[in-house]
Amino acid sequence: MKILISILIGINLFCLTFAQDIIEGRWHLVGYEDNVMYQFEDNYRYSIYSEDGTFGSIEDEGGTPNPYTVVEDIITIDLFFGNIVNYQMNYICDGQVVEFEDTLYETIHSILFREGYNYIDNECEEIEFLECTEMNQTECYQGDGCDWVEDIEIANCYNLSWSEQECLSNGCSYNCTSYYGCWCSGEYEINNSFCEEVNFMPGDANNDGSLNILDIVLMVNMILGDEYDSLADINEDDIVDILDIVRLVNIILNGDTSTVTDIDGNIYETVQIGDQLWMAENLKVSQYRNGNDITTGLEAFEWIGANAGAYSVYDNDSYNAEVYGNLYNWYAADDDRGICPDGWHVPSDTEFMELEMFLGMSESEANSTGSRGINEGSKLSGRADLWNSGSLEENIEFGTSGFTGLPAGNRDYYNAHYNSMGFFGAFWSSTELNSLTAWNRELEYHASVVYRFNATKQFGFSIRCLKD
Repeated sequence: MKILISILIGINLFCLTFAQDIIEGRWHLVGYEDNVMYQFEDNYRYSIYSEDGTFGSIEDEGGTPNPYTVVEDIITIDLFFGNIVNYQMNYICDGQVVEFEDTLYETIHSILFREGYNYIDNECEEIEFLECTEMNQTECYQGDGCDWVEDIEIANCYNLSWSEQECLSNGCSYNCTSYYGCWCSGEYEINNSFCEEVNFMPGDANNDGSLNILDIVLMVNMILGDEYDSLADINEDDIVDILDIVRLVNIILNGDTSTVTDIDGNIYETVQIGDQLWMAENLKVSQYRNGNDITTGLEAFEWIGANAGAYSVYDNDSYNAEVYGNLYNWYAADDDRGICPDGWHVPSDTEFMELEMFLGMSESEANSTGSRGINEGSKLSGRADLWNSGSLEENIEFGTSGFTGLPAGNRDYYNAHYNSMGFFGAFWSSTELNSLTAWNRELEYHASVVYRFNATKQFGFSIRCLKD
């Protein structure tokens, strides 16, 4: 009986060890724990994405799953379009963590840890995290964000102590005569090389120190292969997509005008569309350009009756302000103290028309009201994960301009309720129609067009700033 129990225990331990060193299951990607999960199942790798660290099932995965095969400790993943990669899987932490080592370059491509494993608080003896300055040459080449700096000094052997051992150990010649005695001659190398931390250039996908067409090609391949590299993620949204390519093209053509900062210190991505440089994010500033606070926190009756600049945050939730920006009434947009950063302004109705016509809208349509154009609304929109499903985000042109219009909703003027987040986004122009209303632009989830309306000035809408 004891022998049988021992055998069963041995079998169980063997099976447990074997089970730990298999890739099947759900894994977080180190560095993007709250945004990317891979599920390996039935020889397919499913990519599941999240905004808040909550991951659904493979039915929620993004894109087409990638076929893979495993032979011994080598995994081969088909990223499509002729892009096939091979990684050696190095299991550590009792099989809870796996390193994917590139078999061609012998460098660590990525690290995964199993769902449910506390990777942050559980330290594995096999993992040693070093600062760049602590790394040797091999570790430096494999380190993320590190660069090996060659610094070789040529020295005269004569300056060494004249012991035979030290002389020869440095590759020098040891000479002796009866008259002069012994001395060291020749030259030797002093290796002062070191590993340093490097601040990489966003968009420099091949890390060659310049931005050019080669980086664009690499980024396209990443998108097609459902791969991620932080160097290519210019807008730092944890995914490489068409928006990053648009930004890179703008930087290559127009120089690095990729961000602008408001008086609060908020940094906004920008995008060149035709001859115009736009913010690619909704405004979230709380002060006018001269440092005066913009009124906020108004009760319903105060909001409805306001005839001076004010803003609200949707549902009074700071997360909404961070993602969607603030909702401003038109008086804030028109205030002489300036709501946009220095050198920027709230676009006029005519400047919105210029944007729309560059994207394909006819002049007669641009000057009309209501529903206008064909797919310009889809081109101006972005972040499909925030939009309710409909014709806007289903259009093939969705997100292609880089403007990244969001469904921020509004605060209405008749009862001060917050409405339509996820369904609707509206942007003030600086052009008023009369003393009560001003022109705006609207994007709606169910249509790929752009709406032009005049709205009561007490509405709370988003603002996009335009470079002077």
